[in-house]
Amino acid sequence: MSKLVNSLTWSCSRDRLFNDCRRAYYYHYYGAWGGWEASAPEENRKTYLLKNIQGVDAWVGDSVHKVIKALIESIKAGSPLGHDQARRKIKEMLVTGWRQSNEKLWQKHIKKNLNLFEHYYNKELKPDVLALKIKKAVSSIDNFYARGLFDTFSALGRESFLAVDELDSFDEGGVRVFAVPDCAIKDERYVLYDWKTGKPSDKDIFQLSFYVLYAGKKWHAAYSDVEIIPVYISDPNSVITPIKPYPIDKIKEHMTLSIAAMRGVLLKGRSDAADIDLCPRTDNLRRCAFCRFQAICR
Repeated sequence: MSKLVNSLTWSCSRDRLFNDCRRAYYYHYYGAWGGWEASAPEENRKTYLLKNIQGVDAWVGDSVHKVIKALIESIKAGSPLGHDQARRKIKEMLVTGWRQSNEKLWQKHIKKNLNLFEHYYNKELKPDVLALKIKKAVSSIDNFYARGLFDTFSALGRESFLAVDELDSFDEGGVRVFAVPDCAIKDERYVLYDWKTGKPSDKDIFQLSFYVLYAGKKWHAAYSDVEIIPVYISDPNSVITPIKPYPIDKIKEHMTLSIAAMRGVLLKGRSDAADIDLCPRTDNLRRCAFCRFQAICR
C-alpha cells in the first residue's frame, strides 16, 4: 500500500476553519496528520485524538444527517423506513453515542467511538439541556415526514437520485476540491438539498452556492438549471424554498484566494506541512472556549 500524502485540498469546511482560527486549522490538517499510527510521535497522536472530538450540537446534527441519509437510501431501495422506525433509529443512535463517550470507548478505537467535547473537558450538560438536544434531533426526523420531504422523495424514481451525503471531489487548478451534498436529485431541474439543524447563516448560502459549481463540474449542469434548497430541519416553521445563489464568478474567486492563502502558510519548499508560526490563534476568546484543541493550544 502506498503511503498517504498530506497534500493541500479545499472544501467549504476547510475554508471555514482557516478563517475562524488558523491555529485550529494547523492542528486539524497538519498537527494531527499521521496520528492514527501507533508509531507516531505522542504530540501527533494527541492532536489526532482531539481532532476527532465532537461538540454535542455537532453530534446531534451529524446524527440527524445519518438518519436522513438512511431514510433516503431506504426509499431508493424500495423499502422506505416508516416514521416510527426512523424515530427509534435516531434515539438508538444518540443513546449509543452517549454511552461510547461517557464510557470513554474512544480509548480503544478513536474513529469508531464518539468522544464528546463536553465529556472530555468535564463540561457536563445539565439533564434538561441534554433533553432539549435529544428532543431537537427527534423533532428533526419528525419534520422530515411532517414537512412533506418523505413524500417528495418517495414520489421519485431511483434514477432521480444523483447523490446522497457522499464525499466527492473535482479538480480546480491542480487542487482537489471536496463536496458532500446532502441530497442531489434530477427531476425537471437539478435540485440540491442541505439539511441544517442550526440557525440560518450567510455561510449556508455560500456552501450551497459552491454546490452549484460542483453540479456543473459533476453532471455538466448549466448553472441556471440548478436549484439550491437549505432545509432548517429542526424548525417546523421554516420555509422550504430555493434560494438565490451567489454568482459563480464570486465562488471561484473566493476559492482561488482561499487556496492561495492556505499555500501561504506552508513551510518553505513543502507541500505537505504548514508553519505553525504562520497560523496564529484567533482573538475570539469565545471561540477558544469551545475549541477541541484547547488542551494543546499554545
